[in-house]
Amino acid sequence: MSDDDLWDCFGGQDSESDEDTAEDINQKETRLHLINKANSRSQIVNTSSEKSNSDILIGGTSQSSMEGHDDVKTPPAVEMWGHRPPLYMGPMAVIETTNCKRGYIATEDLNPGTLLLVEEPVFKWPEEQIGSELGMLSVQAIMEHEFAQAIVHDIESLYPTRLDVDRVCRKNDGENLIELAAESNEKIQVRDMVEIMQMQHSGGRELEKVMDEAKRKKITCSDQNSSLKAVDEIDVMRMLLALRYNGFDSGLYLHFAMFNHDDDANCVKYLPENEYSKLNEGKTKIYSEIRTTKFVRKGSALTLHYLNPREMSHATRRSHIYEQHRFDIGTKMEEHSLELQEMELVNGKFPVSLKDRKDPVTATSLIENAINDLDTLHKELEIASASSILVDQEIDDTMVELFERCKALEMATHELIQAAQTKLDNKKHILLIRCCRLHLDSSELLLHFGKGGKTSFSLTSNQQSLIWCRFIQTCQTLLPIQIQYLGEHHPDIARTYYDFAIGINLLLSRSPKKLFNIGLPDLGSFDSCQRFEAKCRREHLRIDSL
Repeated sequence: MSDDDLWDCFGGQDSESDEDTAEDINQKETRLHLINKANSRSQIVNTSSEKSNSDILIGGTSQSSMEGHDDVKTPPAVEMWGHRPPLYMGPMAVIETTNCKRGYIATEDLNPGTLLLVEEPVFKWPEEQIGSELGMLSVQAIMEHEFAQAIVHDIESLYPTRLDVDRVCRKNDGENLIELAAESNEKIQVRDMVEIMQMQHSGGRELEKVMDEAKRKKITCSDQNSSLKAVDEIDVMRMLLALRYNGFDSGLYLHFAMFNHDDDANCVKYLPENEYSKLNEGKTKIYSEIRTTKFVRKGSALTLHYLNPREMSHATRRSHIYEQHRFDIGTKMEEHSLELQEMELVNGKFPVSLKDRKDPVTATSLIENAINDLDTLHKELEIASASSILVDQEIDDTMVELFERCKALEMATHELIQAAQTKLDNKKHILLIRCCRLHLDSSELLLHFGKGGKTSFSLTSNQQSLIWCRFIQTCQTLLPIQIQYLGEHHPDIARTYYDFAIGINLLLSRSPKKLFNIGLPDLGSFDSCQRFEAKCRREHLRIDSL
């Protein structure tokens, strides 16, 4: 991208006026900041065995990585919401495949850490909806929004699109049962989901309030002939489905919604620190970013992992994705690498799964239930301990009990790792990532709570050292599984490297013999421990710099 054509990636519109409004200038400053940020990649150390040199990033793409790929042809791009561009869009485009599936592809070779998209949500969830299944409250909030009409029209292009819903739910008189039977499974699912929404909400007070507000504000949407009409009940059900299928934790993002799901995703979405607020007159705004976590070839699909937590068994992912997004990821993972398939094996076999329900007594289900229960307990203790430490209250039975529960949680999560390895007979199973991460978080909680200096529940030096020993063992278990699952450039890998380095540093200064006695191959002597700690810190900084 040349300096003379700095704003081309945003698809600018011609204007007869040379004068910019304050809002236009503000948007340009924000976009310029993002472009400079994307282009200011100093240097990436590529650890792939295919490349030994470091590449300077220009526009998020290394010059050397582009060599030999100019002949890759990409399908025609589909313009989406040209009237509402994101703050920044990198080298990618939306395409439509032969089976009418839409999604992003890379228009250049992309290095890990490439900034692809920065966008503000078009709609943020009402507080009553946060943490619960999206319902009519969210549609009601849209109708009450100051830009309700614009949002309603923008949602028409999200899946399930207005055209798809009208096609299957507003049949013309001439269409018969034979034509209905010829519909694709996907369209049948859309029709079924709209009917389920109607059974759940038709005649209800919440739907009535939505319709009243839409009528009061004269909200319209397009009909089958692309003419405007008043919003009706089918339109409201479609909007609710669109919110459920396309929403993220922090709100509804139009351009983000075009990323498709993949179990082996090559991108990650996150909320960055609000460094853009200073460019918006100090107003705090929510922006989300998407970056690559792997090297992506030109023409390849750009994908996200839809689920949270990400590390679920295949059976759980299959039933959850079908329930929430109405597509089936299949019985196995033939399209993925053998390394990822290996992470699903239980006792050497790929477990049986069903798309519409999960067997509650399988080994993976039992372990996931245990993880979920302990994770809930961890969240409760985290909130309670933070509150106790902040108020610095006197020791009482409640605080002592809280401390004992933190100790029990740390031990239980550590034992869960060993039990899961035995039950699954697979030391690289995907669920071990959650087990290990939960133990590390529980250890940090206990160590933080137990350093308060209050004699009744302080940890002794020896107790702290033993916890750090288990902490380091868990890091050693976790790191290779995470790298096999996520690759070498994911932010989660950076966090584990950081934890590993902190644990080694503390034990090396407090109880080096305990560290050596753990028996890990890289931690047998003072020098080897220092070298490995330095390696962990370098890797953390390398990934963090992406």
